[in-house]
Amino acid sequence: MTRLIRSMKAGAECMLASPAKVSSCYMPVSAGVTMVYNIGFAIACMSRRIPVLVHHHSYSYLNNRSRLMAWLNQFLTKKDGHVFLSETMRVAYDQQYNRKAKAIVLPNSFALSSNIVEHRSYSTSKESLKIGHLSNLSIDKGLKTVLDAFAELRVRNESVELHLAGPVTGSQERKLLEEAENRFGPSLKIHGPLYGQDKENFFSSIDFFWFPSQYVNEAQPIVLVEALAYGIPSISIKRGCIEWLLGDAGIAASNEQQFIRISVEQALRATSDAERLQARNRCKERFAKLRDFEAIGFECAVRFLSKKVI
Repeated sequence: MTRLIRSMKAGAECMLASPAKVSSCYMPVSAGVTMVYNIGFAIACMSRRIPVLVHHHSYSYLNNRSRLMAWLNQFLTKKDGHVFLSETMRVAYDQQYNRKAKAIVLPNSFALSSNIVEHRSYSTSKESLKIGHLSNLSIDKGLKTVLDAFAELRVRNESVELHLAGPVTGSQERKLLEEAENRFGPSLKIHGPLYGQDKENFFSSIDFFWFPSQYVNEAQPIVLVEALAYGIPSISIKRGCIEWLLGDAGIAASNEQQFIRISVEQALRATSDAERLQARNRCKERFAKLRDFEAIGFECAVRFLSKKVI
């Protein structure tokens, strides 16, 4: 391992060697064993007294303490910085590691187009309630839980539709979808991967967004940020930054069983246009707050990185 770190340091120092003076460096953090590259890069920057801005995207080393992250953390001083997706992510990091570098909170809303709200459109008057789930269609991302919740909902209200979007990831998932198509018939719509206008039409057409991800390292899913931006109330599961992200504009259940119960109850309660509009307004307000966090965090990150970025 030490020999590998030395080689990473040597490679990073070669990359840093340039005629122009580098004032700071930006470094996304890898997960797992590939974090050794981050360690080597951090050592090289430290040896040249170049501040590093570390950007966190995973909960893999926050759910469980990582020796590699603890090692990387040792090379980060007060002159360095961390970018966290939420305040709760910062707290989780501080509980696992002795952070010395400064902290910046920058939610994933920065990855969305700045005019997404202006282009948002939807109608509250619909003949049937429409549920949406957009992701990699996999067990880890909650496909089976979504289908189970929809089955329970249809027992109590047949006038509902489930819209699934995204690539199917494996044979087990394909079998689940084949069984669901036979069971639910035309009330189940499978769209495949969606982009651009097709994705906008998807979000504009649904009333609720279900995302019961069981992926253990889930951090802050972009699809939940997109749902907020389009004014779609979401129901998810408490993982990573999800509860912080949704605030009072959605619900983060404790487990799959609670997710199914809450999802069915919420769908049955959303009977009037006025109630749906109130829910959409809460999403709009929450997304505006995310944009506020984003503006502050982005300004801090730009100020840190100054003019020269690697």
